[in-house]
Amino acid sequence: MKKTKLVAIGISVLIGAVCFSGCSDSSDSGAANESTVKHESKQKNKKSKEKVSKDKKDDATESPEESYNGTENIEKTDGSDSVADELWSQLKGQSFYFSSGAGAWETDMKFDDDGSFSGYYHDTDAGDTGTNYPNGTRYECEFRGRFTDVKKVNDYTYCVQLKNIEQKQPSDKQEIVDGVKIIYSDPYGFENAGNFYIYLPGTPVSSFPQGYLSWVNMLVNNKSTLTFYGLYNENAGDGFAGTDTGSGSTPNSDSTTNSVTDSSSATGSGQASGIDDELKQIEAQAAVIEDKLQNDSSLTQSEMNTLSGDLYKLWDDELNSIWARLKEKLDESTMDQLTQEERQWISDKDEQVEAAGKEAEGGSLQPLLENDEAAEITKARVYELAQYLR
Repeated sequence: MKKTKLVAIGISVLIGAVCFSGCSDSSDSGAANESTVKHESKQKNKKSKEKVSKDKKDDATESPEESYNGTENIEKTDGSDSVADELWSQLKGQSFYFSSGAGAWETDMKFDDDGSFSGYYHDTDAGDTGTNYPNGTRYECEFRGRFTDVKKVNDYTYCVQLKNIEQKQPSDKQEIVDGVKIIYSDPYGFENAGNFYIYLPGTPVSSFPQGYLSWVNMLVNNKSTLTFYGLYNENAGDGFAGTDTGSGSTPNSDSTTNSVTDSSSATGSGQASGIDDELKQIEAQAAVIEDKLQNDSSLTQSEMNTLSGDLYKLWDDELNSIWARLKEKLDESTMDQLTQEERQWISDKDEQVEAAGKEAEGGSLQPLLENDEAAEITKARVYELAQYLR
């Protein structure tokens, strides 16, 4: 199935040997060397990797599960650094998520108490099928690693380095499981590793580099301070969001726990009011874009294509935001079922978007038609999933 920039898909480069640069002690929280990597460029990288993988699709065979190679060599902290101890004690058990386009691709990771972590990356292409894999193609990576060299930038921000990371399966290994072709890949979000910034709840949103805001914008919408833990890969411009604590007060407070609390209220009525108000704000932003598209006769076709892409991204970001909250709110069984539904929805959306652009295929109007269709479909899905937050 043809992929366009409408489906946010990412793939990392191999993280075999990682070169580190020291964390700055300045208080700009990573803004000085802000990455300008855009979501579209990440999609292009992923599509390039997919093309290579698809050339091998018929070579996929059944193979046994393998264990981590060299897991025992992951270094452990010596526990002598009080700054590191302060940070890792807060992050123990905290989960972080990096995704865009709910259910399409996602990297999950969870911290231990010494800077070590484990995680799982996945991406699904239900439209990529073959004789031996009628149920589609899935990209996966189980990984583990460790951050070290902790430096405290300010009361809310720490800078760390990626000491090591390893994968359970080698990249590009393939196997077929239950009619699905599994392609093992690199963990997305850790490429081009240098400075990683960890933000605590309470971090002023105004202090974030644009690269991080581009990933969490909808999660911090209309908030002056962060209500969840954040992780930012400065060089790659990749932003992870952690568990929402429901508070943006101060670091090391009782509020910085693993509990999940909706910022509007812990009651059902409060949650309903919160999500409804949120959607009204999204509708208002969408109306501005739609009005410009319909009434600004000075726009070029290229500008209209860009604006229509912005409209789609607005709803896609909201979908991603809701999905992250559902993962914290719903029980495992319900979430598993919803994930299966989401995969089918993504496959159906891709087909409808592609069909919408067919009438202008190859022409300058094609992106506009595809963006409009994607925005409309995604908006409808946003309202469907929002029901779970009421």
